[in-house]
Amino acid sequence: MAVVEFLRFQMSPEKIPTFVQKNAELWTPALSKHPGFIDKEIWVNDRIPGEVLIMIHWETLEQWKSFPEALGVELDAQMGDAEFMPVAGYECTIVASTIRPVS
Repeated sequence: MAVVEFLRFQMSPEKIPTFVQKNAELWTPALSKHPGFIDKEIWVNDRIPGEVLIMIHWETLEQWKSFPEALGVELDAQMGDAEFMPVAGYECTIVASTIRPVS
């Protein structure tokens, strides 16, 4: 069953463009190579300055959880800013979608 990895970040608003760029350069290629990765979206909360939300869609929870922890630590370090670490993270099961079939 498809799942969503939901991450919340809080940073200085002026750092958001750098965060988005570095995330695209580092995390997107690594995720794209991993089995089960579907897609990723980065959102900026217009009501809370500096809040960035990332939703990563995975085919299964098992595939998401098999992403190498050491690689994740390395990528986080390469992001190069303590504000670029998530302040919260959640896993959600997709039960209905108009975008993709749900099993």
